[in-house]
Amino acid sequence: MSENSSYNLVYSTQNSGNKQKKNKATTSSKSNFNKTPRIRLEKKGRKGKTVTIIENLGIADSELKNILKKLQTHCGTGGTVKERHIELQGNWYNKALTYLNTSGYKIK
Repeated sequence: MSENSSYNLVYSTQNSGNKQKKNKATTSSKSNFNKTPRIRLEKKGRKGKTVTIIENLGIADSELKNILKKLQTHCGTGGTVKERHIELQGNWYNKALTYLNTSGYKIK
């Protein structure tokens, strides 16, 4: 194309403000290490089935998997690790809370 012709810019490699916003969003998700550990129950989006969610423990993924296995045997239920939190099938709030408190975690 010549310099005198007019055209619409489709793609540019110049940095824009959008990349900075994305970087701030990713760093805020990594700040879960500083938050207080919590246990909550959730039903929404699960066809009415209750799930116990343990979040913000502030430990590595391999440690989360070890704690998940111990909680599964303690509660006698299934579960998984998703997005840095533990999900147990069913309402195991009290059992999970007592187990984690005796294991040394301060849970709210």
